Order: sequence, then structure tokens, then C-alpha cells
Amino acid sequence: MVSPPQTPLKLGAFQLVTQRFGAFLAASVADMAMCLCCTSTGWEEVFCNADIRGAARVLWHICEDAEAPAFPPAARGSRSYAEMLLEAQNLQLVRNLDDFELELEGADAQDPLLTENYSFTSLVQRCVARRAFENAGLQLLCEAVGLSFQALPEGAEEEALKHATEEEKRAITALGLTCTHLAEDVRASKRSRES
Repeated sequence: MVSPPQTPLKLGAFQLVTQRFGAFLAASVADMAMCLCCTSTGWEEVFCNADIRGAARVLWHICEDAEAPAFPPAARGSRSYAEMLLEAQNLQLVRNLDDFELELEGADAQDPLLTENYSFTSLVQRCVARRAFENAGLQLLCEAVGLSFQALPEGAEEEALKHATEEEKRAITALGLTCTHLAEDVRASKRSRES
């Protein structure tokens, strides 16, 4: 399990895992076993012991790169996890490091969220950008902070769009190869006429 990134060293380790492996949360142990690019932190573990602050921190950092791919359908949090996350809306996440953390990190160490522009609204925007939750959860979070939410394709519709995109990529590749071969044929024909 990856600890909530609440000190500079923990954040560094967390970012190494998430950036190196393109991490997201797994919905179940079976999903983690099937996919090498998930963290060892599943949704249940993130919200264990009612550590809402820790869960919000994990989501803040795991959804940091809005350009990263969306969470796969099997890795998205349910509406119930979104409801739990709502409890972080009025919590202060930034905290002072304790003596033990300061001893490990150095006397001048501080909570990484101090240097970031954390807000619950920004957390929700990050979650939407990465599709961290199913539509029902994203809609609940957006409504709570006053953001509009357009439902995204899910299930069979999402798979059909993904399949269509893959087909388009293959068609574009084939078209590119065809153009390359045609250009070579034209050049060969031109050379034979010139000789």
C-alpha cells in the first residue's frame, strides 16, 4: 500500500510510482492482478480507517496529470466512494509535520500541499479529468462544488467508442502506408521514364 503523500519524501515516492507506472486505483484485487499499471492502493485501502484526508491526498496526487489517460472502467471509484470523499470538502488537508516526520525529513520540511493550490473544487476537477469515478460519483462531486457535469460514455458505449478509435488509428496507419507505397511507385515510374 502506498502511504498518503503527506511529507516531501512520501510524495516523492508516491510520484515515482504514479509517474513510472501510470498509476490509478484498482477496484478489486482481481483488477490489480490483471493490470500492471495500477498502484497497490485499491479504493478500499484508500478509504480504510475512515482516513478521508489521506484519501483526498492520494486522489489529489494520483489525478495530478490531467493529460494522463482516464482510469480504466474497472479502476473507477463507485458513487459510495465519491460520497465518502465529500466528507473532505470542509476538512483542512494541509497540516504541520509531527516531530518524527521532521526528524526524518529535516527541520525545514513542510506539508507538500502548502506549495500547491489545493482546493476541494480543484480535486473534483482533477477527478473528472482522469475519470476517477463512475459517472454517478463524478456527478455527485460536481454538484457538491457547483460544477456542471456532462455524463461520459460508460459500459458498452464506452467500449464501442474505444474500439472505433482503435479502428480509426489502424485505418490512418494503413492509409499512410498506402500513400508511401504510391509515392514510391510514382518516383519509380518517373525514373524509368527519364532513363
